[in-house]
Amino acid sequence: MYTKPNQTIIDKYVKLYTSAKDENSLLKCYLGSEKEFRLINRDSYITSITDPEVMFEYVLYPLYLDGVNDIPDEMLNVMNNFIDSGNALEIYQAFCYLNAEMMMQKIYDEVPFLVFNSRIAEEMKKKALEMKEELENYRIGEFGKYKSSMYDSIVSIMDASDLFV
Repeated sequence: MYTKPNQTIIDKYVKLYTSAKDENSLLKCYLGSEKEFRLINRDSYITSITDPEVMFEYVLYPLYLDGVNDIPDEMLNVMNNFIDSGNALEIYQAFCYLNAEMMMQKIYDEVPFLVFNSRIAEEMKKKALEMKEELENYRIGEFGKYKSSMYDSIVSIMDASDLFV
């Protein structure tokens, strides 16, 4: 079962999140392509965008447990914005959030809430297939350093999830 980690670290990340929310920049915080809104830690695999596991573990779950009950709806709204954007980085990040949610379930067995379901997964898959070429050829920043493409990563996430049939 998820329990809050170090409160000092939570406070640091929640401050950044709250600041982004106050500035109407919540999407930028979830995405993290702008450094001032990015949530990462030293273990983050990719450091040029927000690490969704950090977002879950140090921001979203703690806030939800502290009584901010609209967090799942907020996150669903952000994911829908990412899916509908037509932006390769944003659709990739939506899949990264799905992957992080799966990881949090594996680590903690029980998590405070779940956002992803088969309906949103189907929308994500449809958009990824529509954007396959762009996702395969996205080579900006860190993404140019890897042999596998964003699309390859997305396919791996879909293969690992029970939400895609």
